[in-house]
Amino acid sequence: MVQGKKDLPLEGMAHTAAMVNAMNGQTIFLAHGSRLFFVGSGWESRTIAADRNSFVCHTVTDLQSAMTNPHCAVIFISAEALLTQADIERVCERNGVAKTIFQERRAS
Repeated sequence: MVQGKKDLPLEGMAHTAAMVNAMNGQTIFLAHGSRLFFVGSGWESRTIAADRNSFVCHTVTDLQSAMTNPHCAVIFISAEALLTQADIERVCERNGVAKTIFQERRAS
């Protein structure tokens, strides 16, 4: 999405629906109030990743930057990212902030 443009109403509804669907699944509570939700590959993961308020992370360095960014509340980690759940937990432990994290999982 181009910055400065407003979301179309349907895009906002799709983003909300995608987040709610993911939040209704398994939740892992992390240090300092962060929460990790899993989202399957598909429209939900594409919608969350494409939202202008989501920070997409591919590496531990990306995640560390997102955690320390005061403007970041939602983090998306793609299935191709070089991050394990242990990496996510370590970064959350080092940073005293609460973030909402969505990690894409491919269907097995």
